[in-house]
Amino acid sequence: MTVIAIQSQVVHGHVGNSAAVFPLQACGIEVAAVPTTLLSNHHTIPRYAAACSTRNSCGIC
Repeated sequence: MTVIAIQSQVVHGHVGNSAAVFPLQACGIEVAAVPTTLLSNHHTIPRYAAACSTRNSCGIC
């Protein structure tokens, strides 16, 4: 079985796709991670940046 995980992803930390993919893979499920937005870290950390997966898709690029 293959699961497509479509959600935001962080480069540093474990939320969004970064948190969802590992447990699914640990259960033997193949995962295709599709990040909608790539964040540098969780939003509670004072500094963070974002990048859209497609131009103007999230309104901040």
